[in-house]
Amino acid sequence: MWTEAPLKSRLLRIDAGRSPDLPDVPASPGEWGVLKVSAVHSSGFRPKENKSVTSAALVDERYEVRAGDLLFSRANTPELVGSACIATPTAERLLLSDKTLRLVVNPDLADARFISICLAGREVRRQIEVAATGSSRSMQNISQRSVENLRLRWPSAEEQRRIVEVLDAVSDAERAIEVSIAKQRTVRQSLIESQLNASGRGAASPLSSYLKGIQSGWSPACDQQAPGLAEWGVIKVSAVTAGRFRPNEAKRLPVNLAARPHLEIKQGDLLLSRANGARSLVGVACLVGRTRPRLMLSDKTLRLLPDTDRATADFLALALTTPGARHQIDSLLSGSTGQGNISQGSVAGLLISEIPLAEQGRIVDLASSVDQRIECGQQELQRLQMLKQGLADDLLSGKVRVGEVA
Repeated sequence: MWTEAPLKSRLLRIDAGRSPDLPDVPASPGEWGVLKVSAVHSSGFRPKENKSVTSAALVDERYEVRAGDLLFSRANTPELVGSACIATPTAERLLLSDKTLRLVVNPDLADARFISICLAGREVRRQIEVAATGSSRSMQNISQRSVENLRLRWPSAEEQRRIVEVLDAVSDAERAIEVSIAKQRTVRQSLIESQLNASGRGAASPLSSYLKGIQSGWSPACDQQAPGLAEWGVIKVSAVTAGRFRPNEAKRLPVNLAARPHLEIKQGDLLLSRANGARSLVGVACLVGRTRPRLMLSDKTLRLLPDTDRATADFLALALTTPGARHQIDSLLSGSTGQGNISQGSVAGLLISEIPLAEQGRIVDLASSVDQRIECGQQELQRLQMLKQGLADDLLSGKVRVGEVA
């Protein structure tokens, strides 16, 4: 028998921490950190997403995250507000923020892992979307009372455990693919480093010597709404900082402002993020693949214009991902506070290995072969994730019983 009841009927309590004003720098090993909203995701716990605590007076060990805790994001973007996950054993010296709740489950009545699965299901997500408040499209909130009143369908404790086991089997396959992708990325990075060192023999020149110029963009006050295909828009920093261009990460240009067509982003452009709230994302570069028209550079994004007699955009994109380039960017940011920024002059001065054009093409081809394997892994991972979501929805609705799953 399945019953329907509010989430609070299976909880002992809900804990919420504090969110002191802290620099956006993750805690080092042995230091205390406060979780950022990005630490809680339905795909899993992300302990590195935290801010280092700057004073012992801010540490309240009652709110330390423990392995096995059921965590819930009460504030985030519309797509991610209400995300839940189980904290892993990597949660050491991490504290709840006031935007991250700990749902303390009554173990006699429910399985925390089962609740985590339910909270990601379509039916509960619809409830969260209705309950979430906030006019901003970039941040919404859901109250503790609304969380407590989310209605879930409850099978027996034994059935909950069996559903978790079935979905865990799919999760194990997901994790195996994720490990494989991570290894391929490590291989890719090592390959690039070794090829650059072998071909360049340690010689390096400023990035400016490989460029015809650097172009900056424009950041007018834009609508939060994404632009339609016939409308002009300005890209957000998030369009670049994943290392791959994301044309959907853009804001609509208000109708009272004239577009600047010379700033339109084109396929093949080499872009670099010169500013970001997270300093680890400053200086991230990407090549623009297929994109939509009428998207403009923002003033936080630079377009690098390669001198094709000296370097290709593909090669420069690779060179800017190396640990050596990252170390230079981090050094430029050292000591700064608040949002991280680097100037055009600093970007132009980054040292890049001197590699002949013919060698550049060979290195790019080697990296591309690894990229293809990574892409195949990502496609398989996406397929498994869709399968898992569909299976979870069927199991949670009672349409499919655990014994019917092959």
